[in-house]
Amino acid sequence: MTFVVKPTRAAAALIGELRGADKKRLKVIVAAVERLGCAAAGYRLKRGDDDSGLCCRHFGRDGRVIFMFSDAAHVTICWLGRHNDDINVYAELAGVSDEISEEGRTKREPCCADPASPPTVSPETNDFLLRLHTRDVG
Repeated sequence: MTFVVKPTRAAAALIGELRGADKKRLKVIVAAVERLGCAAAGYRLKRGDDDSGLCCRHFGRDGRVIFMFSDAAHVTICWLGRHNDDINVYAELAGVSDEISEEGRTKREPCCADPASPPTVSPETNDFLLRLHTRDVG
């Protein structure tokens, strides 16, 4: 199965700012998610005391890309950015969605156990993020 990966408007703008090795690394990750779905999307993020429907994958030294599985065939890049002592990419996304806790995740459990059953978000979060789609990653 092939998955369609598209960024939100905010993520597309951030992708456009990437250069060099970070841009190449993100392209490799997106290609893997297109082929393998949630099996290539890293680890589940937190939502309060529970798991979020969002997943995170690292790229480069401190880059993070956050994915949402809209349905069985469509993946949204919700957000991406740096995560280090000065910048918290999880807190940035938590500012626009209650689907994620500011701390992200301390125990990194796989995004999914079964690629045919990706994690889900609330219908409200899904609708909100789907309205923000703009263009293909490239």
